[in-house]
Amino acid sequence: MQGLLLRPAGVLGSPAGASQGGYRNLKRRDHPPRGASRASCCRARVSSMDSAPLSALPPLKDVKGMLFDIDGTMTDSDPIHFLTFQDILKEQGYKGYNNGESISREFFDKNITGGHNSILSNFLWPERTQAEQDKFSDEKEARFRELSAGNLKPLPGFLQFLDWIKASGRPFAAVSNAPKANCIAMLKGIGATEYFPKIVLGEECVRPKPFPEPYLEGLKLIHRQPHECLAFEDSPSGATAAIKAGIPTVAILTSQTAEHMRSIGCCHCIKDYTELVALIPKEELSK
Repeated sequence: MQGLLLRPAGVLGSPAGASQGGYRNLKRRDHPPRGASRASCCRARVSSMDSAPLSALPPLKDVKGMLFDIDGTMTDSDPIHFLTFQDILKEQGYKGYNNGESISREFFDKNITGGHNSILSNFLWPERTQAEQDKFSDEKEARFRELSAGNLKPLPGFLQFLDWIKASGRPFAAVSNAPKANCIAMLKGIGATEYFPKIVLGEECVRPKPFPEPYLEGLKLIHRQPHECLAFEDSPSGATAAIKAGIPTVAILTSQTAEHMRSIGCCHCIKDYTELVALIPKEELSK
């Protein structure tokens, strides 16, 4: 994993989902048509949303709670996901990109990043049975955990921003489409386990992102109303979920362009959390 920086692991916790159910409970109409990409389905849902004018980032002092995605939002994990998908799709003879060539990063960013396994496996392998699709997802996630071990770091300013939120008494939580094992591994890898004793998992909600249920569960977990909070997302799928839940959403530009994330409805775009830390009065920051 050349070019990936190493960071000591944190203390392993025991995250738990905030609701019952699972992606197997998805109604057939909630799945994308066979062969339809996650991104195209996401765009269709966004276009059907009640349009709301974009607003600027609200003053941080007025924000009463925060919800964070994990993959690509707390850490730039997409390069590892890309290598994982590229390798395993090539090994399994995927023909959906240039008749069997290794997928490009552009294809990954457009069709894969941020998607839930139940949607991605159906998009990539529509001809496979549910059991075969699940097997592919399990193998892919195990490969990701293997490749990411010791190779994740928090985005610049993220842990400092969390320290400020925690010290201020504001509630916050993680909301992720990733499998529980991945969430635990990523939080451990960036030293953030202790900050997130509970995680809302898309696979334990009635519907995962891009549907709003995971973020609605997150709001229940921190006992806040949508307009009181900020959500942080890196993918179109995740941003769509947060926005449909009514939460002002900040885009983390690890994989998407600001133009695209604003077109979805994100109120602000940042490269990393140092931009937010710079807005906090120095006397409020941890020494």
